[in-house]
Amino acid sequence: MMTIVLIVAALVLLIVVVVAVVWNLGDRGDEPPVSPAGDQPAAGVSPAVEPVEITSRYAEADGVSIDPNRIPEHLRHLLDYARTWAIGDDVERDHFMRSVPLAEKKAFVDAVDPLQDELAKWSEAHRHDVPVPDEVVLYDMMAEAAAEAVAEVYPSGR
Repeated sequence: MMTIVLIVAALVLLIVVVVAVVWNLGDRGDEPPVSPAGDQPAAGVSPAVEPVEITSRYAEADGVSIDPNRIPEHLRHLLDYARTWAIGDDVERDHFMRSVPLAEKKAFVDAVDPLQDELAKWSEAHRHDVPVPDEVVLYDMMAEAAAEAVAEVYPSGR
């Protein structure tokens, strides 16, 4: 009986590994990636992955209202990045991140990463708010995406 359980477990593990490998290979497609700023293809860039429709951008969610005046003035310049990169679904965010040209990703990281401490302080100041302001949630999600992108943009560190 134990042998059967081990064989089944090994088969399940093998299936999971195969699915993960196939998922990560993705469909390379022939279309250029979509720029995070809109529907325009990024010029002269070979796609890392086929563009994916993003359905979990926080700024576009029902009931979310973003008021720039409720964002600290020294962080407002990041609002366009936040609207683009604050993607709630991990799979969509990863797929989006892999579709963005390195130069755009670097600009995003270079703008957001130096302000991570300021973003964390602002978030901490609203930790007990119910509900947490949409602007804080939006910027938290952007900060998470920037933290994930740092390793790709600067694989050897800064």
